[in-house]
Amino acid sequence: MPCWEVRTVSIQWKPENMDLVVEALRSLGYQVSRRTTSSPSFPGFVLAKSLQGEVTFDGTNLTVNSGQEHLVNPIKRAYAEAALKQTAKRFGWQLRHTKERQFQLGRR
Repeated sequence: MPCWEVRTVSIQWKPENMDLVVEALRSLGYQVSRRTTSSPSFPGFVLAKSLQGEVTFDGTNLTVNSGQEHLVNPIKRAYAEAALKQTAKRFGWQLRHTKERQFQLGRR
């Protein structure tokens, strides 16, 4: 591959809430820049950069440079955690972190 060429890998991912995607990326230490449009069919995209790499998300596709596919799963896990926190807050539930990547929701 020539040095001026950058290959990317695009993973289809359709989270419900773009704000939670931004929150998840920030929780992982990314510097996030969000671009919005007035078109309902294309809400915009999120560009996130960190020391580990660069990620672009357009609402359905998460794009990373080739060789950086390992960045995808932590982003999805952070999104799931942010969604759990938001749900717990909305319904007045208590969210407890029980083990690594495991949570327990309960009424207060």
